[in-house]
Amino acid sequence: LGLALGQLTPRFTHPGPNARSRPPDSQRPLPQSSTRTMGNSTSASTSNPKVALVVGKGVIGRSLVEYLDGQPEWSKVIIVARSDPDFETRASTIKVDLLDIKDTDAKLGGGAIADVTHVFFCGLAPGGTDDVKTNVALLKNIVDAVDKHAPKLERVLLNEGLKYYGVHLGKFKTPAKEDDPRPAQHHFYHTQEDYMKARAEPRPWEWVAIRPDVVCGYATGQMNLVICIAVYCAIMKELGEPITFPGKAGSFDKLAQVCYAPHLARACEWAATADGAANEAFNVVNGDFFRWDHVWPQFADYFGVAFKGVKTVDLVETMKDKGPVWDRIVAKYDLKPTKLEDLCNWGFANWCWGNEFDIMADTTKIRQAGFHETVDSELMFKRMFDDFKTMRIIPEYESAKAARPQFRELDWARLMRRATGLQRGRTACAAAAVETLHAVEHVLRSTLMGPPGGARSTAGPPPSVRSPVTCSTRLPPRPAARSTPRLTLNLEVGA
Repeated sequence: LGLALGQLTPRFTHPGPNARSRPPDSQRPLPQSSTRTMGNSTSASTSNPKVALVVGKGVIGRSLVEYLDGQPEWSKVIIVARSDPDFETRASTIKVDLLDIKDTDAKLGGGAIADVTHVFFCGLAPGGTDDVKTNVALLKNIVDAVDKHAPKLERVLLNEGLKYYGVHLGKFKTPAKEDDPRPAQHHFYHTQEDYMKARAEPRPWEWVAIRPDVVCGYATGQMNLVICIAVYCAIMKELGEPITFPGKAGSFDKLAQVCYAPHLARACEWAATADGAANEAFNVVNGDFFRWDHVWPQFADYFGVAFKGVKTVDLVETMKDKGPVWDRIVAKYDLKPTKLEDLCNWGFANWCWGNEFDIMADTTKIRQAGFHETVDSELMFKRMFDDFKTMRIIPEYESAKAARPQFRELDWARLMRRATGLQRGRTACAAAAVETLHAVEHVLRSTLMGPPGGARSTAGPPPSVRSPVTCSTRLPPRPAARSTPRLTLNLEVGA
């Protein structure tokens, strides 16, 4: 058990005021409807290790790097970007300008990526999604390089988005399905995908495309809606003003969806390795839907501010003069030194809350193919607000500290994956750790989550982990039933 938990102990401790910038629980799965399923993917072995090349380090790229960095199946993670990452990682970085063909070929040649087996393309041109020519060149140049210098290449994953279906053009068919006809107006996602299909056709490696929507992650200064929400609410609280929905009234009651970045990272790993995902495209979102008129009052309640309905504003203009207010917040609450203009993309927030129609992506295809994981979006927002506090991006208000439930979730699914990964190299010890974790989980479940009527389960440990177990108090020593291993458990899980 110690072997399995050794590297994970910090995940159960509350970070101090000097906590690192990476949120300690950023890759911890949120409550889900089912366990993670890897479809037909095969486990990595020491004789055939997986090496990831992640192109880009924005909202999606950062989350992918952080996730793959902690998975035993991946022996190495390499970042390709123009600059070093601003978050903690063991991944190596190749700094290159992908728009410069000679620079790309020189820096990715000479054995630098000779062991790469999977490419995750998360790059976006400086001009954003409107710069068709540059975005296509980014993909083409990196694929040309890996095709030339990575003889072990197995699959290239391309991150797209719902603009593939024309969400940026106005009301579109919902829920959007992967085989829906393309809109009349061309988008660079179409060109990129067509290029990938044609390039992979005569070669031994495969391609796969992922289409998320409104990715919510931990990178700042990007198209990251959740940090816009958190910062906007913090500023309104500081100004003593009520929180209002800043988008269009017609958007307030429409169906919406988002995609939690760590959830997307796990979906990308599945798509890059599962046999049934090869040469296909998949929608990936949290798997649920919500309406802004339901969640915005929750945001206001989280920040302890009254909610006063819809007040449509142009956030780009509204936030132009709020820099000094944010500087005051940073100094007042000893936050990580950041400038308001470096934190949020207010234009992106305007766009998200300006769509006066339902936005829905159908995820049936990816579930049928083998990836069953889902995320509760309402819990996601609150979890990420907590993480931003841990990262010292937004304030930790005293009233919130007193009101917040004092518990943390135990991610048994992740513990089991890590213990199972250790088992490959240390069979005897790790096998015992896996069995012990199963037994501990059973005791926790029978103690905390017994069946209705107060009866306690005495059956053996469940065959699989279905959801995190939550504890909000200290458990007294309690021997297990005779049909299970005798365990005396004294567990405390604090904030």
